Amino acid sequence: LEKLDIKVAELQTDLRFVTSVLRRCPQFTSLRLAGIRLPSGSSLSQLFTTLSESNPLLRSLNLEDLKLSDCLPEILNLLTDCKLEELRFNDCRLLEQWSNKEESLQRLVEALKAVPSLHALSLAQNRLAKNVCVLAELFSGPAPGSVKRLDVSSNFIQPAELLEFAKRLRTHRPPHRLTLDLRVNPGDRDPDTWNAALKRLRPFCVLLVKGWSSTDTMADHISNM
Repeated sequence: LEKLDIKVAELQTDLRFVTSVLRRCPQFTSLRLAGIRLPSGSSLSQLFTTLSESNPLLRSLNLEDLKLSDCLPEILNLLTDCKLEELRFNDCRLLEQWSNKEESLQRLVEALKAVPSLHALSLAQNRLAKNVCVLAELFSGPAPGSVKRLDVSSNFIQPAELLEFAKRLRTHRPPHRLTLDLRVNPGDRDPDTWNAALKRLRPFCVLLVKGWSSTDTMADHISNM
């Protein structure tokens, strides 16, 4: 068994089932987990500990709709010695419980930079907002990261925040053309600033941008309340 895909819908899950499978399959190269709900007071930190100890061949880790904000130490430990090529933390509430969001995100970025095999990174749907600027540090310093595709879609990034990110990224230019996914962010709240940010990014980024209507989004939110 080299690939495992588990998606759980609205049921509490015993994490020991997942970790026992991981321990028995050291040849795993791809893992996708989505929607796992643990009993109150439990943490997914053991998942990362098990991956660190038992799955050295892991190339693709795709985690969706999980609560990972209390797992930062274990995530950092996993990244210190791994061969990941693709990492996705989509809708994982990463920043939710971090007391210092910027500092904790910087620690994550430094760990990601140190993974030379990592080419695709997704942090979609994590409410990064102004903290997106920290991600420009992925390409700073004498040993920039290897990420070629960065997904920050659906993160409530405001136009002024994207402009600041663009300025920082111009200072720390990626060593290769970066595919940057900016879809479903509220660029329409200040189109001039948003477009100015996109203009700064285009010389060294392939931009994935989809229109957003703040009015329609708010109407959808209210209709579902």
